[in-house]
Amino acid sequence: MVYLFDSFNHRNHYEDWKYVVDMSLKLFNLNKQRKGKKKPMWEVIKGPRQLDSKQCEFYVMKFMREIIEGNATDKKDSLSSMFMKIIYSNEEIDEVQSEWADCVLDYIHY
Repeated sequence: MVYLFDSFNHRNHYEDWKYVVDMSLKLFNLNKQRKGKKKPMWEVIKGPRQLDSKQCEFYVMKFMREIIEGNATDKKDSLSSMFMKIIYSNEEIDEVQSEWADCVLDYIHY
């Protein structure tokens, strides 16, 4: 199963990604001398969209945290339900920015 996390909902890019990943898997299997029994199944999961072009990295950090901390028991349901949110609140993004700043300051002080 291949999950494509898409915050832009661009179907034309989906085909590009699908080609690259499918070819990579074929090459991997050939390299390992394994026969790929079936093609991978694809699921596109829409992610939250940022409102401006200045918070991309913080949206990605928040998005990745939600993937890592996902608590649902069924993986398919957890991935789909995790990203039903359309946007993050300013408070959520501020929290990510604050944690990032604390991390950088800790690194500088060592």
